[in-house]
Amino acid sequence: MKEFFSPKSVAIIGASADTTKLGGMLLKNMIDAGYKGKLYAINPKGGEIQGIKAYTSVTEVGAPIDLAVIAVKNVQVIDEMKNLGAAGIKAASILTAGFKEEGGEGAKLEERLLSEAKKYGVRIIGPNCFGNMNVKDGVNFTFTHILPSAGNMSILSHPAPWDHRSSSGHR
Repeated sequence: MKEFFSPKSVAIIGASADTTKLGGMLLKNMIDAGYKGKLYAINPKGGEIQGIKAYTSVTEVGAPIDLAVIAVKNVQVIDEMKNLGAAGIKAASILTAGFKEEGGEGAKLEERLLSEAKKYGVRIIGPNCFGNMNVKDGVNFTFTHILPSAGNMSILSHPAPWDHRSSSGHR
């Protein structure tokens, strides 16, 4: 779990200059949290995003990456998993939604995703997760920009199983 909570290098896949988009928010949160490791912005357009060199793919980085944080459309996640395999990345946090919580087609997509992750030996948190935060190490790839003070408490959250066929629709 070290890669998820104290990574030495993180790639934000789906990074954006637009901080109202998830990939932009995640990159900004890592910068604002004071992350000291290597931070890689991944966007098919390349260039520079939020002052950081952007790569078109994790396969282009050419350096070890402890953790990939994925924030692209659900139909793009499986291709990104293949890229993680090619780059030797063994941990991924997938914030992207649109999988089994959406029903039949999403569940099939999630099955394919899990199969690809297993094929490449990638451990994942998600999909459709909140992300992780470790204030002490400047790690914040969550939906929130508010950082609590460092202390002696940890919180790990994961959505409860949900049956989309339920009449109440509650999780």
